[in-house]
Amino acid sequence: MGVWGTDQWMLEGSTNLDNIKVVLNAYRSIRERITYCSVPITSGHFYYSELEKKGVKSIDELVEEDQKIFIKYIMDNNSKEGIAFADEIAKESRRPVISPCAFEARTQRWREDDYMYLWFRLIEEKAKKLVMKPGWEYSNGASREFVRAIEMQFGFINPGNSLAKLPDDVDLNKEYDRIKKINLYAPGWQYLYLEDGVKLLSYAIHDLKQKGFEVPILEQSLCKLYHISLFGIKNLEQKKEKIPYKPEFDTEDSIISKEIKNLTKLKNKQLPLFKSKLEELKLKYN
Repeated sequence: MGVWGTDQWMLEGSTNLDNIKVVLNAYRSIRERITYCSVPITSGHFYYSELEKKGVKSIDELVEEDQKIFIKYIMDNNSKEGIAFADEIAKESRRPVISPCAFEARTQRWREDDYMYLWFRLIEEKAKKLVMKPGWEYSNGASREFVRAIEMQFGFINPGNSLAKLPDDVDLNKEYDRIKKINLYAPGWQYLYLEDGVKLLSYAIHDLKQKGFEVPILEQSLCKLYHISLFGIKNLEQKKEKIPYKPEFDTEDSIISKEIKNLTKLKNKQLPLFKSKLEELKLKYN
């Protein structure tokens, strides 16, 4: 969720909480920071190319055409490419490399939010580096992971994000420092900045909307980056760099109205902290 919220809402209605804890504890057995490969799994280029090929606009329409195509073509191809991508990264990484597409729990009927809850926890607790597979900006899950890492860098994530209440013995200052030290990369260890995410997502959304697709999750990811950047977007516009798609900020029913309210709460209730974040952003982008 970001902006000082928690991810507890993702578990509402889930029957897999115990299984999620077991899997997460297995990852916690890795006693050093990891490199996490962010890749498309259920969406991305394979997903949209198949929709175009079949002449449909949604997964529901696609499944009506062929119930097996989602797993057989989209997920399997994404998994093959994602694992191969992680294998290449592993050759260059000094840290353990995690490939999320190598894990699946279809037989336990995990929901998408179950998977995302697991990966968010792993990223927040263990990841030192996120390496984004080319084309990540067309992926719902990968775009959310990019945003989560940026939220961590800018201190918009609560160290107890997965918990209803932080343990009393947790040193908050150390946890905030640790969380903010995550780094984002493209292949070849090219550093990715917040502005890179804004540009890539805006082009992907513009491209898909021109083809008639609705992309609410990608839009939400872009909106969150806009909020976090504040001065960064202004800086891009001053450079006269083309941003083909911009979200609406002022409509009550816009997809980001909830995020606007969260930021307002942060400003009203934690004004000193909010001001310090603005100063950090000014130094970074001006």
